[in-house]
Amino acid sequence: MIKDDPKTMALTSAKLDGLLRIAGEAIVIADAKFRVIEFSHGAELLFGYAHAEIIGKSLDRLLPARFSARHHEFMAAFAKESAPARLMSSRGRVVGLKKSGEEFLADASISHSRTGDEIIFTAILRDVTERMREDERLRRAKRQAEDAAEAKSAFLAIMSHELRTPLNAIIGFAEFIRLRVLDQDMASYDSYLDDIIRSGRHLAEIIDDVLDQARMEHGQMELDESVFDPAAAIAEAVRTSSALAQAREIKIDIRRPDPCPPLRADRRRFVQIAINLLSNAVKFSDSGKNILVDLTADAESGLVMKIVDQGIGIPADKLDSVFEMFTQASNHMRRREGGVGLGLSIVKAICEAHGGSINLASAIGEGTVITVCLPARRIVRA
Repeated sequence: MIKDDPKTMALTSAKLDGLLRIAGEAIVIADAKFRVIEFSHGAELLFGYAHAEIIGKSLDRLLPARFSARHHEFMAAFAKESAPARLMSSRGRVVGLKKSGEEFLADASISHSRTGDEIIFTAILRDVTERMREDERLRRAKRQAEDAAEAKSAFLAIMSHELRTPLNAIIGFAEFIRLRVLDQDMASYDSYLDDIIRSGRHLAEIIDDVLDQARMEHGQMELDESVFDPAAAIAEAVRTSSALAQAREIKIDIRRPDPCPPLRADRRRFVQIAINLLSNAVKFSDSGKNILVDLTADAESGLVMKIVDQGIGIPADKLDSVFEMFTQASNHMRRREGGVGLGLSIVKAICEAHGGSINLASAIGEGTVITVCLPARRIVRA
């Protein structure tokens, strides 16, 4: 018969050899006992085996051991099917195993045919690991873009409210004064002027925070370094925060080394770190609670400042994002005192500009511990 003609068989074999050499996908042909009888150049590249290494060996070498039994069951069932082939992805992705031990995901098409009493399996595989990774990167980028858009929208809404509140106070009290509503009651006018000044300063603080963040985003933060007493700087920050703390009947304690070694840093920025962190601690603490500022500093360990509060705490799933811009605007902390959600991101940027770090530990209902670390090179040796 024609099919048994030696010339025809030789031609067919040559065509198959040529196909196996030029095919980009991995082509693996196995017999009924799942032994490899053909292995394309694409398969060599994908699996890492040379043709001679794998011919006659079990297909089990090409897949993780945990899938072997299931794979044999599938092949045995497939051999009994009337359908001669299953196209790529028709049974989901398969997991392959390279010579190096690395696993990969692949789309696979498989067919079976018979030569006399022998059944032959042919599989074509395409590695999709990198495509899966790229898809995941795109999904992650999409989620991040959506989160950022949502956070910025919330930030703009909150920013509008935060700016309007002091502005309304300034305009309202100025109108009272201009219209002489209270005639000659100068004491009331003085009170209104105090409110105008207080609202103006609050407005300036908000704008300063936004400008600070803009400068930091563009790498324009400049440090005005000097040598100073960090304990005195922290005491200044505590005094600045004392009015709000006293109004809430919150006591702020300071624990410090004696003597405290001098620090080389930007003093104004260092005080800003302490004020921002103390402000948050006070805002999110209930009346009657205590706050501790624990300062340690030495030439070996550097400076470590811990601010420990007994406040409402932060959910565990939000801890990773508290230092991101607009985090409060993204609404995972209870908005009790306003603010535009830039305080912690600014603090983080200042710490990093000094070569330091900041981390946070918290639990709902148990309070928060924020730790600021500045490197030992910033401690001035006696």
